[in-house]
Amino acid sequence: MIKKLLLFLLGIFALTIAEAQPVNIPAVVTDSFITRFPNAEAVLWSDKFSLWQVAFKLGTNEMKSTFNSKGYWLKTETRLQFNQLPAAIVDSFKITRYAGIAIKEVFQTEQKGRPLQYTVVTMKGILNKTSLLFSENGHLISEKNFL
Repeated sequence: MIKKLLLFLLGIFALTIAEAQPVNIPAVVTDSFITRFPNAEAVLWSDKFSLWQVAFKLGTNEMKSTFNSKGYWLKTETRLQFNQLPAAIVDSFKITRYAGIAIKEVFQTEQKGRPLQYTVVTMKGILNKTSLLFSENGHLISEKNFL
């Protein structure tokens, strides 16, 4: 029984290490990333099946980009502070039913062929998390609750 438990834990540890930094990132993907973000620092890659996700810092910004296996950029999320949001999003958020709830995270999403979008994630208590997606002009596009 103890042997099985140790083997199980060793397997979990090995998977965690393997997930942490993939070793076979296609050169076309890394080249595309370097071309798009030449000054990126603290770069950490992860394999998301047929997509590659990279977390990094660009200046003081924490960012996350997604590329396909052919090196095509798909999207970038930039973490923001609430006070960095455009006024239209702040004004719209203030009239939602979530205005008085703690804000967990805020980010801007740039996606190929689409206008910028902004996400405000609120947290009420331990289990009640809500993600609000806004357009550039402050229109509430969607609201998702996570329990």
